[in-house]
Amino acid sequence: MKQDNETKQASEPKQTNVANLAGQAKFANETKLASEARPDNEALSRRQFLAYGASSVAFLAHGLNKPDLSISKNAIPTSVVARSLVLIHLSGGNDGFNTLVPYTEKKYYAARPNLALRGSDVIKLDDRFALNSALPELAQLYREGVVAIFPTVGCEENLTKSHLRASKIWETASPDEQWKTGWHERLRPAVGSVSKIVLDGFDTHVDQRAQHFAALRQLSLKLEKLRPQLENTVVLVYSEFGRSLEENATLGTDHGSIGLCFALGAAVKGGIYTAPTTFAENVIESNSDSRSRNQSDRGCTTIDFRSLYGTIASDWFKCNPKAESLASSSLRINFLTT
Repeated sequence: MKQDNETKQASEPKQTNVANLAGQAKFANETKLASEARPDNEALSRRQFLAYGASSVAFLAHGLNKPDLSISKNAIPTSVVARSLVLIHLSGGNDGFNTLVPYTEKKYYAARPNLALRGSDVIKLDDRFALNSALPELAQLYREGVVAIFPTVGCEENLTKSHLRASKIWETASPDEQWKTGWHERLRPAVGSVSKIVLDGFDTHVDQRAQHFAALRQLSLKLEKLRPQLENTVVLVYSEFGRSLEENATLGTDHGSIGLCFALGAAVKGGIYTAPTTFAENVIESNSDSRSRNQSDRGCTTIDFRSLYGTIASDWFKCNPKAESLASSSLRINFLTT
């Protein structure tokens, strides 16, 4: 795997301002990243949750209190040995569009007359994006500033849409099959605690709405269960690829390309990391069935997935990403407090 000699740092997200990303990877040199984590009157208060489980959403309007479980960013361990990593693989190809909903995009609603989410089906985060209502616990963590969202993650080499092969590429960080072992396994001898969780139910070709809601509920509850560990843990949530923008004839969606990732933890600089004016071009167009099947998605990927891995290795575990073959891209994303 080719290594890049220079690692450049992206601007960190801010609460109200768009942050430019300096030094893009070679395949997306002009892309800018932004973080929009502005308060919203329609968004969730941190004391609007009491019930966990399938009935969580029903309690959102009642304003009932729950114990203060806020995550302290001052408690991040300085010792690398005390730091952990949890990887959560959403197996099947998660539908990013109905997870992080671009509720102001007309093309989203035109392409999904039956599956598009609106109204009580979403939890607004800002003036462009909302979370699926199956994710109230994740929404609460986002409001606390410990969730980074990456809507435009892909592979520089144009990732396959085969479940098995794509999952293996994400596992090894090796599209050219140079490495057979998992990237986290290569880190483990140096850093200690790395674990992986696989959640099923995300291959939603048929009758997606109920199936996807149920799959996202298990994710949100799993993340809430990990809350006590977030002061010394970074959690990375990913899927092997995204899904098509257009719904299909069986009220589902088919395999797409650009995917959605979440990073969680006290060390995470919360926000939504995406280009504010080109989201439709980068994600909606790249996952649209109107694109040629032979057309490359390289120009639509704004974050190569190995940039996330490399940042975790360097900033969280103080390892050399190049030594672990994680620095194929020149882009370092500044989403972690070091």
